[in-house]
Amino acid sequence: AMVEVVVHYLLNTSGTYTNIARLLHVKITETSVDLFYTFVPTPLSVLFGHTDAELRLNIILGLLRGVHCLHRRGIGHRDLKGLNIHVTSKGECMLLDLGSAGYGLHRMTIPICTITHRSPDILQAEVDDSSYIYDGHTLDMWSIGVLLAEIFLGAEPFGHVRYNITALGMLKTIRREKP
Repeated sequence: AMVEVVVHYLLNTSGTYTNIARLLHVKITETSVDLFYTFVPTPLSVLFGHTDAELRLNIILGLLRGVHCLHRRGIGHRDLKGLNIHVTSKGECMLLDLGSAGYGLHRMTIPICTITHRSPDILQAEVDDSSYIYDGHTLDMWSIGVLLAEIFLGAEPFGHVRYNITALGMLKTIRREKP
């Protein structure tokens, strides 16, 4: 929750909040931290495979604008996936869940990002059990590529992946030949 609050603070102080759901309020008690955002009703994953070309274009442009807004400030989202991107009733795309965001380009953390949207270099470092410095912006670009495939294919680009897949299993899935 603290990462989320700090990132939203950085966005607020810069005066620009392009295609990112706005954090409206934080309630802290002895046992919990509750974050309240602008309501954005529809998870992007519900719209995967949608055939309306204008809606797809709005979603893609909104996704890119939101990521660009973060990247201009040196912030990588680091967990872009269909459940962390929502679409308004007007077809506007909004990024959510900045809890995995990282300030600065180079990070030395593995694993990061949902495994189905994690880049092969990070997966390989996890398999090798090695420390790895990666670029959070590059990770976001890989995740955007996976999202674009999901938007157009209506399915995961590497086939259905089990919830408990390992980094090695995901690497093999990505690397297998496809028709």
